[in-house]
Order: sequence, then C-alpha cells, then structure tokens
Amino acid sequence: FAMLMPLFAMGGSSCIVQKGFLGNAVTLSVSMAFLQLCTTGMYMLIEPPRPLGADHKSIFDVGEAVIGVWDLMLFGSVGFQLGLCSSTWQFYKELRRHGLYPIGVSMNHVGQLRQISPAEVLCDAEDIDAMNEWKVLSCDA
Repeated sequence: FAMLMPLFAMGGSSCIVQKGFLGNAVTLSVSMAFLQLCTTGMYMLIEPPRPLGADHKSIFDVGEAVIGVWDLMLFGSVGFQLGLCSSTWQFYKELRRHGLYPIGVSMNHVGQLRQISPAEVLCDAEDIDAMNEWKVLSCDA
C-alpha cells in the first residue's frame, strides 16, 4: 500500500505516472492481491477449529469458534487489497484509454478512445497489440 500511496494521493501528477511506472504498479497490485487471496485460502484450509467449552452453545460462541476476530481482520485486509487492486487497474485503464499514458506519447493520440485488454496486467501494451495482429496460418495455403 505504501508504494502506491503517491498514486492515490497525487493522481496523474504522481511520480509513478510521470516516470512511467504505472504499468508496473498495476502488476504489483494484482500480484499482491492474488498472493493474499491464496494465503488466506491456505490459512482457512489449514487452521484447526478452536475448542468450544460445554457451557458455550450460543450461535455467537459457535461462530467465534469457527471464525475468530483475527480471521475477520484477515478478510478485511483481503477486501482492502482487492479494492486497491481494482482502483489501480481502473486508474491505469482510463489513462490508457484516453491516450494519456505512457507519458511522452504523441499528442495526436490524446482523446482517441482505445480498447484496453485485461492482459495488460501481465504483458506490455505493445505485446498485446502484436498478439492481436497475429494471424494463424492455415495448412491449406
């Protein structure tokens, strides 16, 4: 979160955008969200249930034995991470869609709406364009 703070505090004038690191920030944010989801899933699978006393039969006691306060904090952290990931992606997508990112691109493309592929999370935009132009050669030719 601390690495993305300048982006959300200053927006398009942040050093992340100005130096061309927004694509890397999106990839980092998606990677962190994915890893946190995986570790939360593993924690929920491995964690043993807490013992429940004989005199505690209310639904709240049973619920706390299954899912405790720390588990809820972990779920909240995952939710926060997913929100951060979504916000970073939307910021990137809108800047790219309107031709404002990467910085230094010809001003002729500014304002022309473009399609942004979700695969840009993992690959550079130029690689995505090359994959879209690739044609499968038929064996008949």
